[in-house]
Amino acid sequence: PSHYPWPQPMQDFILQACLEKDEFKLCASDLPMDDFCKQGNNISLWLVCGTYQELHDIYLNLSHGAELLQCLGKNVQEDWFVSLKDKYGHYWTITCHGNN
Repeated sequence: PSHYPWPQPMQDFILQACLEKDEFKLCASDLPMDDFCKQGNNISLWLVCGTYQELHDIYLNLSHGAELLQCLGKNVQEDWFVSLKDKYGHYWTITCHGNN
C-alpha cells in the first residue's frame, strides 16, 4: 500500500503479483532482503488450486528431487496445504480451499 511507510529499498519491490485462470492462482513476490539472496531462493511461488486432485498432481510433479518443508495436510483454516523446495532450490507453497 502506498500509504504504508515502507523502507526506501522496498518501495520499488513487488509486494505480491498474481496470475489467475478459473480456480487456479499463481502468486509471487519479491524477496525484500538481498543480504541472503542467492540463485534459487530469490523467488518463492504460491499456487492456489481449485481442487485437491489438482493440488496433489502438481505436488507429485514438483516433489521429484525436492525437499519437503511442510507435509501435505490441512492448515488451521481447514485448507489443504503443502510447502517444498524443488530440485532447483525454488520455494513452493501449494494450497486448495476446503474439501474440493
